[in-house]
Formats: sequence, C-alpha cells, structure tokens
Amino acid sequence: MLLASVTETEQRVFEFAGMPGGWMRLAGLALVVALCYLVVWLYRREGRAGAGTRLRAGLATLRCAAIVTLALIWLRPVMATHIVRSVTARVAVLADISSSMSIIDRDLAEVDGPTTADNYPTRRARVEALLSDNEFDWLERLAARNELSVYAFGEDMALVELQADVAPDGAIQLAPMPPADALLAERRFEPATDIGQALAGVIEDAGESPIAAVVLISDGQLNTGMTDEEFLAYARRSKAPIYTVGVGQTSEPPNVRVALFTAPPAVAKGDPFEIRVEVQARSVEPAELSLELTSQRLSQDGSPDPTAERIVASRTLLVGEEAELPPMLFQVNAAEAGEFIYRVRLGRLADEAVIDDNSAELSVRVLDTRVRVLLVAGGPTFDYRYVTRLLERDKTVDLSCWLQSADVRAVRDGNIVIKELPREPEDVFEYDVILLLDPNPRQFDSAWSVTIRRFVDEFGGGLMYQAGRYYATRFLDSPAVDDIRAILPVVFDPDASLRLSAQGSYLTRAYPFRLPDEARGHPLLALHDDADISARIWDALPGVWWHLPTIREKPIATVLLHHGDPSQRTQHGAAILMATQPVGSGRTLMLCYDTTWRWRGPAERYFNRYWVQIVRYLAQARRQGANKRGVITIDRQRVEAYEPFKIEARVLDDSFTPWYEPEIAATIDLPDGRQLTPTLRAVSGRDGWFSARVSLPVAGLAVVRVPLPGGGESLVKRIRVHRTDIEMNGLRQRDEFLKRVADETQGRYFTIAEARDLPDVIQKAAQIRTSRGPDHDLWDRWWVLAFLAAILTVEWTVRRRNHLL
Repeated sequence: MLLASVTETEQRVFEFAGMPGGWMRLAGLALVVALCYLVVWLYRREGRAGAGTRLRAGLATLRCAAIVTLALIWLRPVMATHIVRSVTARVAVLADISSSMSIIDRDLAEVDGPTTADNYPTRRARVEALLSDNEFDWLERLAARNELSVYAFGEDMALVELQADVAPDGAIQLAPMPPADALLAERRFEPATDIGQALAGVIEDAGESPIAAVVLISDGQLNTGMTDEEFLAYARRSKAPIYTVGVGQTSEPPNVRVALFTAPPAVAKGDPFEIRVEVQARSVEPAELSLELTSQRLSQDGSPDPTAERIVASRTLLVGEEAELPPMLFQVNAAEAGEFIYRVRLGRLADEAVIDDNSAELSVRVLDTRVRVLLVAGGPTFDYRYVTRLLERDKTVDLSCWLQSADVRAVRDGNIVIKELPREPEDVFEYDVILLLDPNPRQFDSAWSVTIRRFVDEFGGGLMYQAGRYYATRFLDSPAVDDIRAILPVVFDPDASLRLSAQGSYLTRAYPFRLPDEARGHPLLALHDDADISARIWDALPGVWWHLPTIREKPIATVLLHHGDPSQRTQHGAAILMATQPVGSGRTLMLCYDTTWRWRGPAERYFNRYWVQIVRYLAQARRQGANKRGVITIDRQRVEAYEPFKIEARVLDDSFTPWYEPEIAATIDLPDGRQLTPTLRAVSGRDGWFSARVSLPVAGLAVVRVPLPGGGESLVKRIRVHRTDIEMNGLRQRDEFLKRVADETQGRYFTIAEARDLPDVIQKAAQIRTSRGPDHDLWDRWWVLAFLAAILTVEWTVRRRNHLL
C-alpha cells in the first residue's frame, strides 16, 4: 500500500440540539406564538387602577421574554463540533505473472536491433516495461491523484513493495524496494490464473477506503477459481470500475509442444520397455521439425554426467494446422543397470510463442535384480500350468511355486525351488510379488494372512488373487484369510455361493469382456501399444465362462474389466472381472475369472503379455523402493510444480520393527541445486509411518531422502516434477473477456500499447466523510439562569409596586 492520505479538519457550528423535526417544529413555534399572544391579550385587558398603557406593554414584554427564554432552553442551543475527513481513493494495479505471461507474441513485439529467435520480449517483460519505464513515470502518474497499490497475481496474489518519496514540488517519486531492481523481479511464474481471488484481495485490503479504479493487466486467462460469469457478477457487485489492459495477440500464436512423455519408472535389466511421446501443434504453418530422444546415466549421488548423454532415436515430424500428429512409440532396451534420464527435444519454429514446452525429461530406473515371484495355487489348473511355464522362461523373473495339491515329496515348479510354503515374515518379505491362483485357504492361518497384509501395506509388495471355481467360496468364508480379503479391491458378496449354485456347473456360453472407458489406457490392459487397437483385441479375445460374483469395488479401487452379461448386473453396476487398488505402499489385484488359459491357442502372445504385465505392475512399487527397511510413497502419480502433495515414509530399524520417533528430518534435492528440509511427523495409529505435505517450486527430477536408524543409510525416492500445463491450454489474449469486464464495471479497455494514456483517464476520487464530535451546551450557563430570574424578578417587582398582584 502506498501514500494513504486522510485529511481531517474540525468545524464548530451553532445549532439547536433539541430542535424537533417535521411538523413538531411548526407546532412548537405555534405554541410559543400562542403563549406570547395570550400574554399580550391579557395585559391589554388589564383594568385595575395604575395599569397604564406603557406599563402594561413593558410587563407583557418581560413576560414574553421569559417565555421565549424558556423555549430557547428547551431547544438546547449548543456549539456543535463536526469532524470532516477527506479520504483519498485507491487505485489498485493487478499485474498478471501466471505461466501464460511467459509467452512471446512475435506479431506484436518490438525489439531493438536485428530480430532473432532469442531477443523477443515475453508478455511479462512488456508489463514490466510499462510499469517501470521512465523511472516509474506510469505509476507515479497514478499515485499523483489517488492512493496506489500494486499487486502481482496468478494462482495467489502478493503486494509489491514500493518505496515512495515526495519531491519539494509535491511530485511523487517511486522505486522498487531493495534489493530488487525491477518491479516484478525474482517473482516466480504462477501455475494458474485466479482473477477472482485477486479482485477479492484488493477489496479486502481497501477496507473502508473508496476504490477509484482497479487496473487489471493480463492476457485474460482465467483457469481456476471463479468462472467467467461468476467473476463478472462479482465485479459488478464490487462497484469498482475495472480498467483492463490486454497483453498478447488476440489470435492463437503458433506453438508446438511435447504434450505427453511417459515411460515406466522402473524396469529390469535386459527388459525392453516403451517410451511414448505425443506432440501437439497449434496455429502452425506446415513445416518439418526434428525430434530427438536422448538418455543420460546418473551417478551414484544422483547427478548427471554431462558427457554421458547419447542419442537413442531421432525422427523428422511434419507439423501444420491440419496435421494430426499420432503418438510416437520408442522401444528401448535396458542393457545397463542404474538410473537414467531420458529427454525428448523438439526443434523450434522461427515464430514460436513458447519454447519451454519443446522439451521434456523423465527418469527410468533399470534394476539389476530380477523380480522375485511366489506363486501359490490350490490345484494344477490350466492357468497355473501356462503361467508357471511362462514365468520360468522370463529372464527378468525368479519364480518359486507352491502347489497345495501336490504331494509333500513332489519336486516343485519354478526356477528357484522351495520345499515349503514361506511363512515367517523375513522369508515372505524376500519376494516382490505373490500370486494366489485359487488357493485352498485351509492351508493358511491368521498369522500368515497378517504377514501377507504387512508385505503389501508396509513393504510395498504386490498381491494378486485369482478366484477359481474350486476354492473361491471357501476363501470367502474362511476367517483365516480375513486380512487378505481386507486388502483386495472388491467388496465380496456373502451370497456368492447361492448365486453360483443358481448359475449351475455346466455353462454353455461365454460372455465378452467390457472395458470401462476410464480404464482403456491402464497399463494392465495394454495388449497393444495403441489403446484403440488394444480395446478391439479385448473385444475379440475368448470370453468369460465362470466368474465370482461381487458386490462392488472399494472406494479407491479401479475397475479394469466388466462382465459382458447384462443379467449379471447389480445395483452398483456391471459385474466386476478385474480390479486393482493401492494398499499402503503396495498394490493388490483381483481377478474374478479363471479362463485366461483359453487365450493361448488363438492369442498366445496376448496371454504372455497380459501375465508379464501383471507381474511387472505389481512389482513396481516394491522395486522402486529398493530398500527392505522402508519405503517412500507419494499420494499421486503426477506431481506438478507448486502443487502440494503428501510424502509418506515407512521406516524400520535393522530388526524390521517400526521406528518410534515423533518426527524425522528429510531432505529434498531440487533440480536447480537447492535443497529443502521438510519435517516428517509420526502418523497416529500407523507405527513407523511418517508424513508431511510439501510443494516443489521447480520442474525436473527431485530426490527425496529419509534417514534410516543407525545412520549412514537412507530411503531414497526420485520424483519427477512436471510443469503445470493448464496455462498453456489457451495462448491467445482473451480480449473479448477483458472488454466485457471493462464495459460491465464502467471501466475501459486498453491494449498494452495504448495503456500509457491510462493514468490520465482515472480522475481523483477522494471522498468527504463527516462525523459529529462532542457538543458544547450554551444554555447550561449561570448567566442564562440569572437572566431568566432577573426578568421574572423585575416583572414581579413592577407589578407589586403598582398594586397589580
């Protein structure tokens, strides 16, 4: 806030404080006149001896004077005090610093010297030039007539501190507060634009001060908070004239960007994986652009080696207004173990509006260890036989099998043979994934069930339960597996046995799979690199014969497959065939059908891909943790800069028991070299869990470290922080919105080039406010009483001397 001016003066005025209003004032005057007339009329008719005309006139005058004096006392004559305040009105300047203000409008830009791809000013630079040119002359002209406040706003708003001096001639001289040398210096680009919150903040700061004008300098993007209509209604109610200054070109500027860049966060060494790149082009003339994919290995401390970046693939793209760019898929072989940064870079157009979005990067962790899988099956079903052979051949999997129906002396399947079912926690926790293929619950106990739950919840393991026609109903009824059922993603139907009996044992028809629209891009369903082709493959696969009825999915579960039989629908929707959900730091998967073996004949490669994807998906959380004494998790799959998210850490000591401390000091290494030190506090009711909410102010790869008890070792998690792209959904200036705001609030619209004349349009709008101070009574004086007593005494004396009593 600058130069708040309140001038206060005091005025004294004679008034009658008891003067009645309206008709009472006339009635009072009539009463006084009537009393005086009555006195005169009575004295005129005084007939006693010695009452001459002059004596009677004098006595009538004295009596009328007494009446008038009493009337004046009744009216309470006072010397009233009036305090007059002249309040200077406020002009608030709102300067937009959201991400869209980083756009370069080459059609409007004026540059000094030869124009190159790098010397065009951004929208924010043009706003800075308007505010600070000629030693802040523009702002000084606004401050000369009204109080001035300057705010920078985006998703949030902040007051811009200015220092003001008054010259001997009364002129106002402004400058930014040190150490800044520019008005918007060192202010980050905000990830979104909330004009409604900015206007509300101005009104709140103004308090009782009148608002002469609000000057809104923006490109008109409004993408969070109020809608356009809500903001316009609020602006009208505020009764503050809004002068809008439009920044940016009104047509969509040309731009190409990397819209999507994805890869699995962790893969096994020697395992090929897929990188997906999607490019968008808007308002672009047909042109060829190069696209380059590179990889760079990170050292042990997480720092990239600048000499180790190599080109993985390159392509030439044809972009243009009518060209629809299909997704680009790159098959990459993870030949070496370690942490790798993959970058995609697009070439730049000569007239491109935004260049920051022409590149993107992500990290992929290549693990040298193989996925440890424990497969437990109730009997040698076809799925058991085919899945076992598939995983035994997979070079990235170490498989151990426990077939419950086999003889105790039988040789077990798997490339790591076990002689008994692992039951102790330290034995179970050695695995990454546990697959339960229609297991017989009679061989389990409650202690093993609790261990499996801890394996998923606390240690990031993956658990799959496939229901089968032999033991599924026993699994539903067995109290020994209560803890396993509790972490599966569906609510089981207590009447499932009755419903299965009603269906009968001999089914004569298979029903197709139905993919929910929201699950089409899920990695577990990707039977082809193209999501549409994958959906058609699911439609063509051999369908479902038997399935386990359930009630519905759990609140945080994702349904991946529905049953195609309409008669199997429940009040909660179509019957569920496949669902998954996160559980603590791990994942669980539920298959309600047991007929994937039918795919091997007509579609063996899809059978293989489906089951390998299940294993890798369930192992992902466990393998990303890479430490059996704990895990770090976050509450979302995509982290955007400045967006708060929750970090949770499960910390165990060297004996695998929860660490009991009130808090842990973690560190976060940011991509720009800075370091944050958030404090993770113990979570009530969850032993060994600690959490904190943080936001990261820069896009790129951030590294979270949580120390383990004993020192020297830490849990480590790398987080890819993305730029928020909500601001880039529309790049042009929304001049129609800004003009409407100005029209409906009695303001005026200016372009950035016309805005230099704006201070001359806003007039001084000071308000005069008067308040009443204390009254000084004039009737409550000794001489008033003496005067009244003197009049009455003289009258009484004269009447007595002349025998008129």
